[in-house]
Amino acid sequence: MNIPNFITMIRIILVPIIVIFLIEGRLLAALLTFLVAGIGDGLDGFMARTLNQKTTLGAFLDPLADKLLLTTIYIVMAVYHQAPAWLAVMVASRDLLIVSGLAILAWNQLFPLMKPTIDSKITTFCQIVTMAYLLGREIVPYYEWLADGLIGLTAILTVISGIRYIIIGFRIFGKQESP
Repeated sequence: MNIPNFITMIRIILVPIIVIFLIEGRLLAALLTFLVAGIGDGLDGFMARTLNQKTTLGAFLDPLADKLLLTTIYIVMAVYHQAPAWLAVMVASRDLLIVSGLAILAWNQLFPLMKPTIDSKITTFCQIVTMAYLLGREIVPYYEWLADGLIGLTAILTVISGIRYIIIGFRIFGKQESP
């Protein structure tokens, strides 16, 4: 196992730790752990590219780690009324849509090389920033207008990215269906 994949595995392991902190009401500990996971998201990809250590395992684990982290944290924060429930549903639905689309393609013996789109990377970054702000409300001045702006931007980007992946999935499926 190379260093980038090890970092990705650490990110996956951090998810239940963050959930425990949230359940215990330890928002600062959750925030710090979440930030470590968020920084790890950028670090593992950067290291894989610069050290020429891209792997098939990493290509699978990295988006899985993102989806586990963000979907889980958004849902738990919504359950504890720390994030809008509708936003948690949007984040989780987009990720479920992407995973379901990949499963449908695999079921049809289509295994495309899926690279994250630029809007997907921006969406993930925005989801991380929004959640970090919501988690940090005990230590950072909380401004309703800033929270609302981040939440709105995250929602818009989540929808755009989800639609983009639907289009990509239909194109891939359409190419297979064409004579």
